[in-house]
Amino acid sequence: FPLEWNNPEGARKRYEEDGFLYLPRLLDREQVLTFRAFYFAQFQEAGLLVPGSNPQDGLDGGASLTGAIVNPILHRIVRSPEYEALCTSPKLVRFYEWFFGTPVHLHRRKLVRHTPSRGPLLTGAHYDLVYIDRGTERLCTSWIPLGDLPLDTGTLIYLEKSHHLAVEDFQGTFPDFPARSGWITRDLEGLS
Repeated sequence: FPLEWNNPEGARKRYEEDGFLYLPRLLDREQVLTFRAFYFAQFQEAGLLVPGSNPQDGLDGGASLTGAIVNPILHRIVRSPEYEALCTSPKLVRFYEWFFGTPVHLHRRKLVRHTPSRGPLLTGAHYDLVYIDRGTERLCTSWIPLGDLPLDTGTLIYLEKSHHLAVEDFQGTFPDFPARSGWITRDLEGLS
C-alpha cells in the first residue's frame, strides 16, 4: 500500500490531482486467486476453456466469445455470493472508509469486464459514471485484475487528467460518440 495509512487527506489530494490511486497488493492475493478460479470455472462449464485445465489458469479454449455466450455467464457471476465477497472484502471496505472518512455503501451495480485486450471487442474509452451515476460525487470505482497481468494483454489505460473533462467535451469529436454503450470512442490513440 503506497499511501501512508495516517494521511487520508494526502490520498484524497493525490486522487484529485491524478484522478486515480494505484493500490497494488491492497487485497489479499489468495482471495483474488480463489475468485479467479470460481470466475473461470463458470467459463469452463460453458466449454470455453481448454478441457481438463485448471480453471484458475483461465486457458482460452479457442471458442468464439460472443455476447450471447458470455453475458449470461457474467450476469450469473455478478449475482454470486463469491463476487459479493470480493467486492466487500474487509481490506477494500476499510480502505474506502479510511479514504472517505465515513462508513461506505457498496453500489448496487457491480460490473465485470470480460473483453479481449485488442481488436473490435475491447472496452472503449468511457467514464464509469455513465454506468453508476446516482447523483453523488463521493463515488469511486475499483479496477481489480484477477491475477497477474502482463502489460501487453491486461492493462487498464487511464487518460491522464481526463477527470477534469466532461463527457460533453467530446460532442462532435468522434464519429462513434455518443455510443449506446456509453463509450466515448474505441479510438484510444485518437482520444489521447
